[in-house]
Amino acid sequence: MKTWHLGLALCVGLGMTLACGDDDDNGPGAAGKGGSAGKGGSAGKGGSAGKGGSAGKGGTDAAAGKSGAAGKGGSAGTGGSAGTGGTAGASAGHGGRGASGGSSGTTAGEGGASGASGASGASGESGASGAGGEGGSGSNTESLGAHCVGCTRSRVGAPTWVITGAAAVSGDTSSFAALGTFLNDTFQPNHAWDDNDGLVGPGTPHDGPYDNELYTLASGHGVTPKQTFTATEFTAPNGVIIMLSIIPGAGAAVGSSVDFSSGPIIGSTRFPFSVQGTMYRNGDVYDSDFANSYGGYASQHPPIAKDGPSHFPWFFAENSSFGPPSTPPEGTYEFHGSITDAGGAGWDFVVPFTVN
Repeated sequence: MKTWHLGLALCVGLGMTLACGDDDDNGPGAAGKGGSAGKGGSAGKGGSAGKGGSAGKGGTDAAAGKSGAAGKGGSAGTGGSAGTGGTAGASAGHGGRGASGGSSGTTAGEGGASGASGASGASGESGASGAGGEGGSGSNTESLGAHCVGCTRSRVGAPTWVITGAAAVSGDTSSFAALGTFLNDTFQPNHAWDDNDGLVGPGTPHDGPYDNELYTLASGHGVTPKQTFTATEFTAPNGVIIMLSIIPGAGAAVGSSVDFSSGPIIGSTRFPFSVQGTMYRNGDVYDSDFANSYGGYASQHPPIAKDGPSHFPWFFAENSSFGPPSTPPEGTYEFHGSITDAGGAGWDFVVPFTVN
C-alpha cells in the first residue's frame, strides 16, 4: 500500500518538502517519515601521521664519516628537527644535520662540510634522529546543541552555514496533515503552516538568535524536548520528531530575508540543499529511506522575493511503522544525517535517543 514519506525542511519562508513512495513492508502507513537525513555523522579524520626525521648522513669523507642513524618517526603530526652537527675542521667533520621531521620525513640530512686542509679527522658522528612532533587533535566533531546530549556534527568542506539547536520531541505523525498541524501549533507564531507548499513557512517576522529557537518554542507550547521516549510515544499515531536549526555561519552572505531588510542570510546560490540519512536501532539499520532536497525561497509557490532565509528549521519524523516488520519499538536509536548545499559543503550529524 501507499505510505507518505515526509521530508521536512522548515524555516522562515521554508517548509516541508514531500516525497511519496511505496512501502509495502512497513504495514499501515500511519507514520509520517522524517526529512532526509544523511549518512552517519562520522567524526572528522585526525591529522595524518607525520613520519619522523629522515636519516642524517654522516660527515663527508674527510676521513671516513659514518652515516647518521635514521630519525625515528614521531607518532603523529610534524616531527621535531634533528640535532645539528658541527662543520668540519682540522679535526674530522661531524655528522651533518638530521632532517627535520616533516609530514613525510623523506629528505636526507645534509652532511657536514669537509675539513679544509687539516689532518684526517676522526670518523664523523652520526646525525641525531628527528624527534617526534606532537600530533594534532584531528577532531572535526562538535556539539549539535546545548539541549541534545551526545548529539554531534562534523563539517564537510567549508560551509558558510551551520546546523545547530538539535532537539527531539514526540508528536502526531499519523499523516502528513496531522504532522503539519502539530508543527504549526508547536512553532507558531514564528512559523505557520503553508497550504500552497504543504510546509511550515514564515509566520511573524522575528529577530535572532535562532540557534535554540525550536527548543524554546516547543517548550513554550507544552511540548517537552527529550531523548528518552516510551513505546507509546514512538508508535503510530505518535512518533519521534528530530528538530534542527540551520543558521548563517562564517562567510555568510548579507541580504534581505523575511525577518529583516539586511543581515546575514543563507543566500540563494547555496540552494538546493540535499539531505540523506539512516536511522539505526541497537547498531543495526532500522530505516534508510531518508532522502530529500529543498530549493530555497525560489522554490516556494509563489516564490519569496527575498535574497535568502535568515535561518530555517529542518525536521525528521520517525515511528515504529517504518522499521523492519515485527521489530519491537524499544531500543537504542541513532539518526545519522547529512545536509549539503549546492556546492557540496555541509554537515554530517548524529542524534541519539532511546525508546523504553
